[in-house]
Amino acid sequence: MKNGNIYDIGQTVNGVSTFLWFDGNWYYYTPNMDKRSLLYEYPQEDLSKLVLENEYKEVKLIGNILQLHSEDDVAGRSSYCQECDSCGEEGCCTPLRCTLRENCKYGETYLQHLKFGYKMYNYFEEEIISDLPLDVQDKIDERWNKIYDETYK
Repeated sequence: MKNGNIYDIGQTVNGVSTFLWFDGNWYYYTPNMDKRSLLYEYPQEDLSKLVLENEYKEVKLIGNILQLHSEDDVAGRSSYCQECDSCGEEGCCTPLRCTLRENCKYGETYLQHLKFGYKMYNYFEEEIISDLPLDVQDKIDERWNKIYDETYK
């Protein structure tokens, strides 16, 4: 393992699947290191073993932070959105993080995802909810109200 290497381990730990090997320690890695540069709190040797052995061929070397950030930032070609820190990968970063601002790198794609979700919910509400048992309908209503309050209040 080379100092500064970033690995995607193919599984998540506390919602993060990418880790940075730096100065003999593992750190959770996100594109904006100032938001989450926490030291990996589990045994360091376990993550080292997973990366080195790569038994299931799921670990991928993403690159080296010492090269990636200096080259990409200078050239303005980082794959992460500067507005919301999203990576744009299908199923990775939620479109709910998107700010839909002018400089948003994935705004068009994320807006498409949100429209799809809205259309599916409308279908669900119009065609399916009324066929569900009342206790399930009540749970859906409770969740709807909770999310509505979190979003709009």
